[in-house]
Amino acid sequence: VVLTSIAPSSGSCYGNADITITTMSDLPAVATDFVCKVKGDSSLSATLFSGEKIGSRTVLCKSMPGPSLCTHTQTAFVSLSINGGSDFTARPATYRYLPEPILSSVKPNSVNEKGGDIVTISGHDFPVSSGASMYCVFDEYSVEAVKVSKSTATCAVPPSSSGPTVTTLKLSTQTSGASSMAGIPFSYYSLASVNSVLPTAGPTKGGTTIFLSGSGFESALTYSCEFVDSIGFSISTPATFASDTSLTCATPPASSFSSSSVDIVLRNVIDGVNYSLGDHLATFAFSFMNEVHVSSVSPLSGSTSGSTEITVYGSNFANSGDAVCGWFSQTESGDSLFTVTQATYISSYVMKCPTPPLATPVLSTQFELSLNGGTDFTSTKTQFYFYNDIQLTALVPFSGPETGSTVVTVVGSNFLPFDGLTCRFVKGSESYFSSSSSFLASDVITCITPSLPPGDYTVSVANNGVDYGIDFSSFTSQATITTSGISPSTGASTGGTTVTVSGSSFP
Repeated sequence: VVLTSIAPSSGSCYGNADITITTMSDLPAVATDFVCKVKGDSSLSATLFSGEKIGSRTVLCKSMPGPSLCTHTQTAFVSLSINGGSDFTARPATYRYLPEPILSSVKPNSVNEKGGDIVTISGHDFPVSSGASMYCVFDEYSVEAVKVSKSTATCAVPPSSSGPTVTTLKLSTQTSGASSMAGIPFSYYSLASVNSVLPTAGPTKGGTTIFLSGSGFESALTYSCEFVDSIGFSISTPATFASDTSLTCATPPASSFSSSSVDIVLRNVIDGVNYSLGDHLATFAFSFMNEVHVSSVSPLSGSTSGSTEITVYGSNFANSGDAVCGWFSQTESGDSLFTVTQATYISSYVMKCPTPPLATPVLSTQFELSLNGGTDFTSTKTQFYFYNDIQLTALVPFSGPETGSTVVTVVGSNFLPFDGLTCRFVKGSESYFSSSSSFLASDVITCITPSLPPGDYTVSVANNGVDYGIDFSSFTSQATITTSGISPSTGASTGGTTVTVSGSSFP
């Protein structure tokens, strides 16, 4: 019998490998006792082990033993007997025993339970010759390694059969059975997912705190947010673990990127290197906005009842759909109070928003604007004043000519010396406003009436020219009296003459 090949042609020093011998001619068809023999140099004694015919020209030699000592590659010779060991082939096949590869590290040392990631293993004595294979063994799963050098290789991680767990990674030079060498810990973590990222926009200066909501986040892992622009350039910032459903990270400045929009991808960080958390993770778009500036706000005061519509003027306003007005107040007790109201986009330089109701008296309030839901506010702060609702108790006088210019004294409470201090006179759907108003005290002001068509009017007062308090009783505008004649036109110098005056608008 002439041997033509042996496969595999090399294996672990630990032995127990099954090898297939191929012969040049057909083997006997009748049952025959096949025996395999391995013999090497002086350190390898001849050893017999069983064989089994598996093809017309192939024999499977089972569990070929290894040498007693193997610290380096050793050559052995395998021969075949078809008569129970009495005679063996004259020309044996060459087989090489390889020292077991030594594993020192793996990066990353953890992947999600779905597997599929490529890990890089480091160590020494990796077999690099043609035909020599090496396997990464994850518990019961063996995957062939792609060798890069005698000390570096890569392996595709199989999925975990036990979900999130800690296992042991070993190396072997044969497809089944891991090396008896000690392995190193390898972890499968939960399959994380990201459902949303907020806000979706922020200023070009960076530093926006974004909130990632999802599931499967682990406090034992280190995460990062990777920001990728349109040409593939990326910058990563550390992510902070908040809970198993929430992470936060800060945006880098827009000047680092070639585009105003970037994609956000969550990564796992090991020894300062970003690794994928799995191809299943979605990416989320984030846009950089020019820095918003507020130049003025009108009015600058409003009632604690809220709902005062203020107009905000500035630049770089955008119709983001997430604009809010922020109210940062200091209460009389020294506590801080923060509230937001929804802002409405009018143009790139005008926004409008209502004031919030305040149940707690405040000493001062600063107004700021945000275009991304309250994550980033404008750096300029505008002072805003909240006051209690105006109450009226008296008007003196209650009437005056339709031509106006009557000085009306208004008695009440919560008046303020603001430029917007105004009296309003209302009849039906028509409103008229005082030509001027004067603050005398928090409970007394004067208003000069405008020209008013004759009739009865309700009166109310605003500190800011916008929010008028509850209407108070009535003020009567009297029509201008006109005369058309007098009769008689003469009378006794002693008096006593009854005179009839004709005209209109007599009271």
